[in-house]
Amino acid sequence: MLTLNALITIKPYFRAFKAWRLVLIGTSSARFRLSDSLWQENVAFGYPHEEYLYFKGDPDVVLRKIRKLIKVFDKRELFFQEENPGLEEVTLGVDNEVIIKPIMYASIKSLLTKKGFIHPYKKSKKAIPKIDPIFEKLGFIEYLSNDIVILYGLKYMFQVRRSGYGIVWFDIYSPAYSLTDQRILSPKRLRAVGLSEKYKMLASLNPKKRLKMLESILSLLADNEAIITLRFPDGDVIEVSKDFVVLQPRGES
Repeated sequence: MLTLNALITIKPYFRAFKAWRLVLIGTSSARFRLSDSLWQENVAFGYPHEEYLYFKGDPDVVLRKIRKLIKVFDKRELFFQEENPGLEEVTLGVDNEVIIKPIMYASIKSLLTKKGFIHPYKKSKKAIPKIDPIFEKLGFIEYLSNDIVILYGLKYMFQVRRSGYGIVWFDIYSPAYSLTDQRILSPKRLRAVGLSEKYKMLASLNPKKRLKMLESILSLLADNEAIITLRFPDGDVIEVSKDFVVLQPRGES
């Protein structure tokens, strides 16, 4: 048997993934900024695609919020037809992974944020724990010096399978972090302060310790011993089994 650091949804949610869309035309930058504002306020998890904004959220609330947000944008960079926004409910399937994935990432990011993790880079799927005594006690913060620590967080990737199930891949993300500068340190900076070798020795966890650390973080995200629940502003949830995916060799049952 081969155990993968991947979790699978308990149902084939993505055979019929309910969402909404409305017409939102403009520059890519403006459309993504508006979508991010909706995420920040937990109004909708969305993704601009072609001439539409696809989202999961209460459509009435989303329309009201967009009417307010649109006022801060230049009319030349974002166009929204208030009287006829082209709002419609849609059902997304496995062939719509390009739309589903960003919406799922928004939900994963929301869960991590609620649990005390931050995303140091806006577009990357990497999260680190906040500097907090609780996380230090849990072993997610390890000191290299008085000022520099290793933060044990997560990097993740989501996939839609042809079966309609979703898989979330997780692994440990363990950058060096300066408490004074409040930023992740580059390998060059670590070499400059003479901590490169010590960092490599501590951050490169052996498979057993890596698995234990991963299980500890996932347990923090879980509602119970069995399930991690991903929530959406429209009230929908997607439940993910906390058990790692196990591959059976052919001929083995």
